[in-house]
Amino acid sequence: MNILKKAFTTSRDGFMPSVFSQLDSKMSRPLSCRQELEDLILRNHELAAITESYRKALAVSKQLADSKVKPLSTGICFAAQLDGRGRLLENVMGEVGCLGLDYDHLSSETMGILFELIRHSPHVLIAYRTISGNGLRIIVGYQRPEGCELSFVELHQAMLQKAMALFDSLLGIKADRQCVDFLRLSGLAHDEQAFFNWDAEPIVLTDKELAKFTSSLLRKKNSKKQAVERSKATKGSKANGIKLSAEKPTMEEVKMHVLETLHNWGLVFEPHRHNEYVMYFGSICNRYGIEFREALDYAEAHFSHEYPDTAAVIKSCYKKTERFGSWHYFREGESYRGQTSVKYIKQWLSMRYQIQRNMVTGRHEIMSRMAGNPKFLKWVNLDDNILNSIWVKMEEEGMNINMQKLISVIHSDFAVQCDPVEDYLRSLPPWDGKRDYIGELADRIRIIPHQGYHHDQATFKKYFCKWIVAMVVGWVTPEVVNQVMLILVGKGGIYKSTFFNYLLPPQLRDYYLNESAAIYTDKDFMEAFSCKILMCLDEFDTAFGKNLNAFKSNMTKLHFSIRRPYDRFRSDLDHRATVAGTTNNQQIITDPENRRYSPWIAESIVSPRDEPLDYVGIYSQCVALGKEVKERKMRGEDGWVYWLTQEDIAEMQQHNLLFMVPNYAEEQIKRFYRVPTPDTSERFIKFRYTAEIVERICTNPVMRKNFEYQSIGSIMSRLGFPKAHRRKGNGWFVVEKEGAEINSEAFYCASDKMEQDACQ
Repeated sequence: MNILKKAFTTSRDGFMPSVFSQLDSKMSRPLSCRQELEDLILRNHELAAITESYRKALAVSKQLADSKVKPLSTGICFAAQLDGRGRLLENVMGEVGCLGLDYDHLSSETMGILFELIRHSPHVLIAYRTISGNGLRIIVGYQRPEGCELSFVELHQAMLQKAMALFDSLLGIKADRQCVDFLRLSGLAHDEQAFFNWDAEPIVLTDKELAKFTSSLLRKKNSKKQAVERSKATKGSKANGIKLSAEKPTMEEVKMHVLETLHNWGLVFEPHRHNEYVMYFGSICNRYGIEFREALDYAEAHFSHEYPDTAAVIKSCYKKTERFGSWHYFREGESYRGQTSVKYIKQWLSMRYQIQRNMVTGRHEIMSRMAGNPKFLKWVNLDDNILNSIWVKMEEEGMNINMQKLISVIHSDFAVQCDPVEDYLRSLPPWDGKRDYIGELADRIRIIPHQGYHHDQATFKKYFCKWIVAMVVGWVTPEVVNQVMLILVGKGGIYKSTFFNYLLPPQLRDYYLNESAAIYTDKDFMEAFSCKILMCLDEFDTAFGKNLNAFKSNMTKLHFSIRRPYDRFRSDLDHRATVAGTTNNQQIITDPENRRYSPWIAESIVSPRDEPLDYVGIYSQCVALGKEVKERKMRGEDGWVYWLTQEDIAEMQQHNLLFMVPNYAEEQIKRFYRVPTPDTSERFIKFRYTAEIVERICTNPVMRKNFEYQSIGSIMSRLGFPKAHRRKGNGWFVVEKEGAEINSEAFYCASDKMEQDACQ
């Protein structure tokens, strides 16, 4: 059932307000029904306790109450249903057709009078006392006019203007003009006297009101264009730049422009966004060259009553003296027309976009500052199409610049450097040190035990923990590379690839690569080691020859020296990526000395789609364990480490025998020769050159072409055959098996254990 069905665009949409468990949460869910909202406000014990705690803290300090208690209360976005993954316009799924009005600083007597007036209004859906007990929040519905083409945000703005006029007149006081954002979160509070009227009539715009608002909206959108046209008429050709005033503006002169800019950027002065709003306010004033005292006086007069740290934030903005006066305030008749200097290019870009250089991918990214602009509402790669569109728009506004100049500005220090991976890890809360999130993650993969090979659940957990911690440390530590490749072996359909696909948190999924046909000598593959943080080699198989050598080299390199496309110079790229793999084939290892592989035969894996991972817990523990190892190392103390120790390497070599590719040469050597022992009679020991050994073990001339004398020598050494030197060259002491001994070893013995490939 729709909570506000009369306020929806259409009844079939079924969009519901989004509920946030806490005001500072980014995750949400749609309200289940209108009864749930009544229960929250009237009967929820937890919300009642938070409301009481806030009012007690308010008696001590508003700052204490707002910072410590208020964030714990439940929040609700009445205007839109979000997708549950954030609170930005890009997360909007549909409009609910609802808005909220706040009336603050009311006495108990006034509150009672207003409630009586509200009860007789046909438009009030919900009315309740805010968490302070001194404010009144009114929720009303509105209906989209038939054929209305206004956006969600624009229609909300139009309805808000009408609702404010209607209720300001009814109540005789003015609503808070700061609480007007489309995605504004309304904090819920316990109120046993709250008013609900689910049959309330939605507010409707008349044709005349809609036409008036649309006309006003068009005038605002065209105001800058008209200013450009006036400048053109005054100054003539676009090639002739307008001489701009050198006089610094005053706060009184720019205040409306600054507030409008903040509004266009989607910034609202509301709880939990006060710091952000004041910071951007101070930054803009500083860039326009407004005197510090003027900006501070205005900010304290308008913001400090709700945000006590206003002065401190403004002071911090003005400490960036290099930004003071870097923007020009365009007065009446002035515009960007004809301006070609780098200063104005930077200002034009900064007013409309945020541009950054992603240190992981090496790419420049762009996001629109304008909340009403449907393009680039989240970070996207700045490709040629976007770059050309920006240049065209600058030309349309009369800025006579060439493309190379625009590119040079963007590729300078104008673009802020960012590392999304490091930013994510820094945002994580500290690990509590108690719950083993990594162990729980490892237990989602059930390992088939194989005795004698260190292949069981406990050993897997040990090496999985080392692998995932080394992965996280390698993301942010240039001198650390995770040299181990975790490989999940098993039959198809048990979620091997899915496990790795979901191993990274959603914020970092752009830096995951699934590759099923990798060529390890390819430059693109080597570049992926730098611009990705996890690479899954799907359907991984045995590597041979140069491909194997390239793979082993790539796994251990600290840097990759590559000239990226369109770059003029080679770049030394840090190795960030950890490698994982999946395969259905158990025999994948050719080199028994290879310590880079960590394969495990999985019986089953819990699907991360059905049971999502606790990313915050997992990666908080990884960060904590990585820091602990670093701190112990600095103190010179022993303890657990995320790399393989000598004991670990020996254990893994024994483990990897379970996954060895059958070696034809080694099997033939074992078939025809035995290693001499101290008690072997000298008459049975013979000296044989490598060529003689090859001659005997390889009776098929075609197969002999695939043998290399170096590989035969390494096999003989590994099997323990004594090496000797004679006048004609090097050779080996061996015991040659005769036909009877060879045949007897081929018979089945009762002690033989028959094993079946677990992947079949």
